[in-house]
Amino acid sequence: SLGLSFLQFTNMNSMRNMFISGLSLFLGLSIPQYFNQTWLSTRHGPVHTKASW
Repeated sequence: SLGLSFLQFTNMNSMRNMFISGLSLFLGLSIPQYFNQTWLSTRHGPVHTKASW
């Protein structure tokens, strides 16, 4: 929430700033969701190397 509060000091009329903010928010939500879905369906990550601890 601290990072989002700093958006009040940016020029959100700039297409560059809107793109960077939107992309970071989208990737921050979608990448963890992708890994959660991959783990639940296959019980290993997206790349299975047959490595173990």
